[in-house]
Amino acid sequence: MNQLDDFIIDSPYVLTEIDNLAIAQASPNGNNYKDWEKSCLADFKDRIRTYYKKKQNRRCAYCRTIVRESQASAEVEHIVPKSKREGWMYKTFNMCYSCKLCNTNKGYQKPILTNENIEDLPHESREYLLIHPHIDRYSEHIEIVGNILYKGISDKGKNTISICGLNRYDLAAERAEDVIRTNGPKSEGYLLALIDADNNRCLVNVISKYKKCIHNICEEYKALNE
Repeated sequence: MNQLDDFIIDSPYVLTEIDNLAIAQASPNGNNYKDWEKSCLADFKDRIRTYYKKKQNRRCAYCRTIVRESQASAEVEHIVPKSKREGWMYKTFNMCYSCKLCNTNKGYQKPILTNENIEDLPHESREYLLIHPHIDRYSEHIEIVGNILYKGISDKGKNTISICGLNRYDLAAERAEDVIRTNGPKSEGYLLALIDADNNRCLVNVISKYKKCIHNICEEYKALNE
């Protein structure tokens, strides 16, 4: 894992006067998670997205792949879901940049905090069940095997893989495609052997679909480079 993947957000976004005015307009009577969809917050959310996109080197907080915004819009992600803690909805320490699929898999019902009854937004790693991009060093919790497959090396890493569905075959195939385009189709045998290994079998949820994706990627590569 390189430094671009292994980031920690060194400082949260600082709200400006314009941001506070937009928040006041959206939530004049206190925070309601449905306020997040109001049009008056559009520019505010764009500023948040742009800020964390840069801080995170264009990578998703959870899968650490480059977010391809042409394929699916990047999300301003609430680490603790806004529907669970409406009072934290505008706390930028509770925000990051994520891909749509990780955000969707994470959802809003899974436990994120070690103490779900805590009143104030926690700022310590031990208070979170998953990797928090403002606090935790990714490589201390997850190993990306062969730069493709996610393997938890701590309870927090294993929780993150489970909560965000990082063992999904299409994500593994996307990472494999980047490896193949860098190293060529000679990577195919290595990738398939890797997924067949018993100790890595659990790292991808649908092996047959993953293998099919890899085969198609390699064939496309060969056709383009013959």
